[in-house]
Amino acid sequence: MAFFGQSQTDDHPKYGLPLAGRFSSRQGWPGKSDVIGHKHISKGAGIECSSAEYHPKPIAPTVGACLVKFENGDKKTLASGQTTRAPIDGEVYLECLGDQPTSCEVGVWHDPAK
Repeated sequence: MAFFGQSQTDDHPKYGLPLAGRFSSRQGWPGKSDVIGHKHISKGAGIECSSAEYHPKPIAPTVGACLVKFENGDKKTLASGQTTRAPIDGEVYLECLGDQPTSCEVGVWHDPAK
């Protein structure tokens, strides 16, 4: 499922991303340390925000966003389901946007044809 007019490209994995290609972050959870996930990826790798939530009210969870930061200073804000490509080889960092507590996860895939 895609949001904000973003659609899956032909090179996006059709059956989900493997667990080894996922990493997550969390901020502001009572009694837990904050976690800023990171992973070394190659230029051109696909990155998808697979979930982004924050829970400011106990009535219903609301949606946040994934903030993906690259070593060269580039940043991308992705809503759940949105994708982007890594502009460089290097470390990519993930932060969650939204009222705290937040949690988010991204998946990374490499297209061998690119």
